Amino acid sequence: MFSGFERGTFEFFMALGFNNNREFFHDSHDWYEKSVRAPLRELCMDIAPAVLEIDRDMEVRPARVISHINRDLRYSRDKSPYRDYMWLGFHRGGWDKSDCFHLYFDIGVQGGNVGAGMYGDDRAWTDALRRAILLDPDGARRVLCSQQLGGFELSGSYYKRMNIPDGLDEGLKRWYPLKSFSLNHAYTQDELMSAELVRDMAKRLGLLKDVYDFMYRIRPVREEEPVEDAFHRIAGAGAAGLNGAQGLECVSKIP
Repeated sequence: MFSGFERGTFEFFMALGFNNNREFFHDSHDWYEKSVRAPLRELCMDIAPAVLEIDRDMEVRPARVISHINRDLRYSRDKSPYRDYMWLGFHRGGWDKSDCFHLYFDIGVQGGNVGAGMYGDDRAWTDALRRAILLDPDGARRVLCSQQLGGFELSGSYYKRMNIPDGLDEGLKRWYPLKSFSLNHAYTQDELMSAELVRDMAKRLGLLKDVYDFMYRIRPVREEEPVEDAFHRIAGAGAAGLNGAQGLECVSKIP
């Protein structure tokens, strides 16, 4: 059972930042296992029921959820062999990570974060988001500008030259030109060292369910995706159902 991270968790990340080499990591492997890997595994298992309440098809097995601390140097500009942070990444089982809307938790030397977001820039998906905003601005506003998202920060990459339609709600103007985005809540070190972290994370992830369901309802059908799979996905993306319009461009009314 998760009882909180310890001071040694943050001290390990700091020490690794100053000694990012294989010799240090090999000599400090027991420290890493005790102060970083073990509590991450406990947190992963304890938060799994809350994650499955958001999406029953979510991958929650620790071996698939906990990140690797070693960096894949083939695809990284940073050639240091280890990351000085780690994360839990929850996505739908059997799906390509790049094609999922994620729930996540991360921790590093300064603190941690919990939230939801896209894996990377996805023009087709954010085009669907823009269509949804235009087709049903009131429905989009209820989901994307809800007061329950007040504890989260919206961040992402934007199309700098995209024209924003006249008369669009101020809150929706932040969403319209996005290339990708995340909704993020930050934790301090002290908050991460509390056993109450699991309960707080479960509450905050629950607040993201409407956005999570919304993103899967508007997700475009990929060329390689069978039509019957698309209908199954839409039907499974929350209990709100589709509202009125045809196809994947419609937006459900979420109370």
